[in-house]
Amino acid sequence: MRGIKHCNIVDDPADPLPFVLADLDVHLAMTHNSLQEVAVVLIAPDGTIVPLFLNGIDIAGQAIQPPQGITGTDLGVAVSGNARTTLETVFDDDAPRLITDPGAAPGFIAHFAPE
Repeated sequence: MRGIKHCNIVDDPADPLPFVLADLDVHLAMTHNSLQEVAVVLIAPDGTIVPLFLNGIDIAGQAIQPPQGITGTDLGVAVSGNARTTLETVFDDDAPRLITDPGAAPGFIAHFAPE
């Protein structure tokens, strides 16, 4: 299943001061059969692409080299037995640890720097 979500931030044309986005943290929670098949990116109005994380396998199911992306089935979701709790993964460029850190626990419930 493919999904594209849009969030538009619009500057007020009547405001004489330019709009400046100084800091943006993205909160995300999702479940997918394989996070290796998923990429999440932000696209600026000027077309600049900022990856939060990239897919680790290509359309043919082959691993992309050099390795990239994350593994597992849950992002921002804690699983305990049959219970699932949405807690969110926060992408924050000020976070000390990358989302691709091999020590990141499944569920990725913390603040992470984007890939």
